[in-house]
Amino acid sequence: MARAALPASVIERAVAAVSFDLVARLVERHKIPVAAAGKLALATRERATLGLTSGLPLDSMRSLVEQLMAGGRLTSSLLLRSLCLGNLDFTIYAIAIQSRLSIDYARSRLMEGDNLKLRELWLGAELPARLLPVAKAAIAIMKDTSIEGMKWDVAFYRRCIVQRLITGVADLSSEFSDDDIKELLAEATGGDVQLQDFVPDGARATA
Repeated sequence: MARAALPASVIERAVAAVSFDLVARLVERHKIPVAAAGKLALATRERATLGLTSGLPLDSMRSLVEQLMAGGRLTSSLLLRSLCLGNLDFTIYAIAIQSRLSIDYARSRLMEGDNLKLRELWLGAELPARLLPVAKAAIAIMKDTSIEGMKWDVAFYRRCIVQRLITGVADLSSEFSDDDIKELLAEATGGDVQLQDFVPDGARATA
């Protein structure tokens, strides 16, 4: 009999352990500064976690979010990157559980409420106000593409959201460097891409 796939929560614990070990190895063997090693390990862990959340059953989503919260690994940057890649359910569950709200209530406020309600929901979950403009933009794009997006595969949907964010949101540059955006593009397309190949010169939104 084939063995069932490991639960996402089990895999996430393994990812967290590996990222901790990565910091120690980078510092000890390669003399990389602790802060730089920690940043690299965090980025690696968040990228792996985002991969776990894609297509995850909703009961497993709750378990994963609760585990991340308990371990202090449910970061605001992870939630923002999740939104930028179109993974709305992960963000909804995180906000609902953090704020002790029902999932349905958090979803309706996030998707159907006005900007004031979205702000109240975001800040009520103790998420940084500085991230709100980008979060609003990502949610707006998902609303605009909700019907046509059902016809797209995951890669195309993610690519669409990231491209619209890059070309239409001035606040994006305050939270994501070109390297960060390149990583988002790689996550969205499943490959190594160059920002200038994806977005025409001058097309990226600037403050």
